[in-house]
Amino acid sequence: MNKSRLLPAGTLLVSAMSMAAYDPSDSVTSYAELGYVYDSNVFRLSDDQNTQQALGKDTRSDSIVTPKVGGHVDATVSRQVFSADADVYAPRYITFSNLNYVGWDASLGWTGDIGHSWFGSATLQDQKALSDFGDVILNEEDFTRTTTASGQLGYHINSSFSLIGNASDAKVDHSRENSLDLRNENYGLKVQYQTDLGGTLSLGEQYQRVTYDQGTFNGVVINSDYTQRITQISAYYPIDAKLSISGGYGLVKLQTDQTDESDWQANAAVNWRPTDKTSLALSYLHALNSPGSTFGQSIRSHYQLYGSWAITEKISTNATLAYDKYDYPAALNVAAYNDNVKFAKVGATWTPKTSIQTSIYASYQQRDSTVELRTYDDWQLGATIRVLF
Repeated sequence: MNKSRLLPAGTLLVSAMSMAAYDPSDSVTSYAELGYVYDSNVFRLSDDQNTQQALGKDTRSDSIVTPKVGGHVDATVSRQVFSADADVYAPRYITFSNLNYVGWDASLGWTGDIGHSWFGSATLQDQKALSDFGDVILNEEDFTRTTTASGQLGYHINSSFSLIGNASDAKVDHSRENSLDLRNENYGLKVQYQTDLGGTLSLGEQYQRVTYDQGTFNGVVINSDYTQRITQISAYYPIDAKLSISGGYGLVKLQTDQTDESDWQANAAVNWRPTDKTSLALSYLHALNSPGSTFGQSIRSHYQLYGSWAITEKISTNATLAYDKYDYPAALNVAAYNDNVKFAKVGATWTPKTSIQTSIYASYQQRDSTVELRTYDDWQLGATIRVLF
């Protein structure tokens, strides 16, 4: 790719910076962004894979430049708020130009009160993005199109108790990995209690049905349709202005054509602001992994520590450490195996003025798997500049 092609995007961004006038309270806002990232292992190849044979090139790294534009519109009518959001991005790969594409994330939303007791929200969303190569077989470029409709409707029984129902329907289509195409339906109902201090306690039932269009790869069944029922209790409690805790525990019943199993899921989080300039967040999750991102279903255990420090009003730093364990039971997949993923990231942001936001980061990821071809490591260096209008 000729780097001179990037000059118009850079010139446009510089011009935008000179005339940006941004007010976060405006009902109509927009932005232009230019991002750069160096990725040491674009296709997430294992060390044992021959780069030339797998990719037809002597390198597995690349530099990606991504121009991006977006905007937000909202309108308040009485107690109803309507909104529209849209982001359009076009990653340009310097070496693997066959991966160049135009993606988007667009949504329409509503939230509001109905009468004195009812309240609700609804969203329509459409997304297109490049699939994660850590989950793609044969190093194929695969694009994912996801369309989702979701809604929530609640009723205030009294000042403390509410009854809340939710529903969503998502369709996931892949350009190459068609065995991952699916429909994901979710329905739920819960009773929620809210304390005078802002804490909540809820008890509910969630139902999920995942249906794959094919579920086969080279004639072998690698994904099975399944249903999942979760009975869960969850809570949020603000101990004081600087410390809050939340968590939940649920019993899961998972059913496929071949299995009928029980499991559990849980989540917990602690958020603490020891000073006005620092914050820490510790979180844990144990649940069935989201469908449509990889082959087979997996039980995921996730641990994460996040911290941030505002050095000045305009400069801040952040860091993330995470560990994920994925267990693929033989009953849910072709053969049992597990993955262990370690992730670390450090970054910094500089906001010279309200309308200009810049950031830099460095990250490292390592996955160890009992399936050798799934074992890899990858590091990235990235930077972005965003101008808001």
